[in-house]
Amino acid sequence: MVILLTVPHLGLRSGIRNKITFTITVEEQLLTLDRLTYYHAVSSQTDDTPLLTASLKTIDTVKVKSGEIRWLAVSQKIIKEKLLAYGDTVKLVTGDSLVDGNWIVNDCMNKRWDNHGTGYCADLLTDPGNKRLKGLWKNVQIIKYKKLIINILD
Repeated sequence: MVILLTVPHLGLRSGIRNKITFTITVEEQLLTLDRLTYYHAVSSQTDDTPLLTASLKTIDTVKVKSGEIRWLAVSQKIIKEKLLAYGDTVKLVTGDSLVDGNWIVNDCMNKRWDNHGTGYCADLLTDPGNKRLKGLWKNVQIIKYKKLIINILD
């Protein structure tokens, strides 16, 4: 990828240099998940602290129910290989309008999922009462956002 920026000359003849900062967000195709499923913040599907994620964030079940937060648990292999980190915002592409869009990585899955296919799996955090967002999606594309900060001295 090449980004070409043209900046007009802003300096004055007095020798003062100006600093211009650009922040550009770029999408980067990261990986393909073998499988994407969903989970609920309940002890039968997690551990004995279902409202505490691996990133040490507390799950607000009211915000999960309203759809205000869209959190994702990824396989431990993805975290170990540093493909994603807690707090990363990613874009999921499944072909399902209920799932497609931005999600934030805030949890990880049980290590048994590291041995499933390529080990690249994820779960969507959903409300137990949500009957629409259920299923199994395969070959899901994860796109990661990267911020490029460019400083130019005039």
